[in-house]
Amino acid sequence: ALLGGWVVTYPVLSTLALAYCEWVLHFDRDRENIANRLRPRRAQLRASRVATAGFSAFWGGLSIAYVYLYFAHGWGDSAYQASAQHTFALFIGLLGTCDAIIWVAVQLAVNPPALAAASGYRGATAAAVSVG
Repeated sequence: ALLGGWVVTYPVLSTLALAYCEWVLHFDRDRENIANRLRPRRAQLRASRVATAGFSAFWGGLSIAYVYLYFAHGWGDSAYQASAQHTFALFIGLLGTCDAIIWVAVQLAVNPPALAAASGYRGATAAAVSVG
């Protein structure tokens, strides 16, 4: 009975102790502290949305080109095959450029002063760079 009591009591007590510590850590402090801790997470979510939208637009454009070429020329046509090869080569060649554009867009969405400081813009100072 003693061992069985500890098998049930210890997990319950440790869970309650952990819940209390988490509550004190997260909610007993001022609300500004919570906002400061959430700021990097929100910035990361904003960056993820920008990157997802950018890459979705890129691959969506490739898909639209593929469907257009298919309906314009037909599947077995040699003009379709040549057009498809050139179109895919163009899009894959532009993937690096698209990636660079998306990187700049993510930096602008998350931390514009850091991007300005890294680019050597005269109006940017080291003090203007902030995290999050």
